[in-house]
Amino acid sequence: MKGFARLLAAEMRKYAHTPVLKIHLVLPLVGMAVFLLYYSFSGWSSAGKVQAYLEVVACIWPFLTGLVCGMAAEMEAEAGYQILLLLPPGRCRGMAAKWLGLLIMGLGAVLLAILGFGALYRLLPGGDVFSLDLYVREALVIWLGQMPVYLIHLFLALRLGKAASISAGAGGMILACLMLTGMGEGIWMYLPWAFSGRWCDYVLVYHMGVMAPGAVAEQAFWPFCVCGGLSLLIFGAVLFWYRKKDF
Repeated sequence: MKGFARLLAAEMRKYAHTPVLKIHLVLPLVGMAVFLLYYSFSGWSSAGKVQAYLEVVACIWPFLTGLVCGMAAEMEAEAGYQILLLLPPGRCRGMAAKWLGLLIMGLGAVLLAILGFGALYRLLPGGDVFSLDLYVREALVIWLGQMPVYLIHLFLALRLGKAASISAGAGGMILACLMLTGMGEGIWMYLPWAFSGRWCDYVLVYHMGVMAPGAVAEQAFWPFCVCGGLSLLIFGAVLFWYRKKDF
């Protein structure tokens, strides 16, 4: 455990002065500012504005995941994969530390994007339509939905390079948008890029009382089981590949 903690700390220090960290700080702030500026004069309903913002964050996140995973893998390639090659027999710890390090930065970014928006939006006329508790839950479900996506893009970046990860992220962003429409009914749970958008809608529907809590739970139970099983399968497959990879 101490060895893994040191690996994780090394990963975080590695990103401290790189564009990877800056992306996690700057893009949420810029996106939040743009939406708040637009919402200050937009005629949409207050609840509709919040829903639109949450869905945009959830849909854009796969592209950002592809970008940062590609940059992280590029850093390893430029260093000759020294850290990753010097970890046998516990090589999976290196992959897990890299994955967790990116997830920690992703959590900070999504909390900044969602909670920052929620706190400032409440200052606008009619902006107190939701409590801050909802924004916390939405940030967490968007982040949880991206866990398998980070693994997929780490695999693509290490196996095929930065361009492949970014391209897949762009495709994942488009898929996430499409899966929020009627096209996604019955299939979205098989596409990890769509998890965050659909989950944040479930939380919003539950919070607004559009459907009875029991009905929401019943409707969400099977998709959540599929999402969980698929995430475990992705996790196991990527770690198995990583153990066999010789770079």
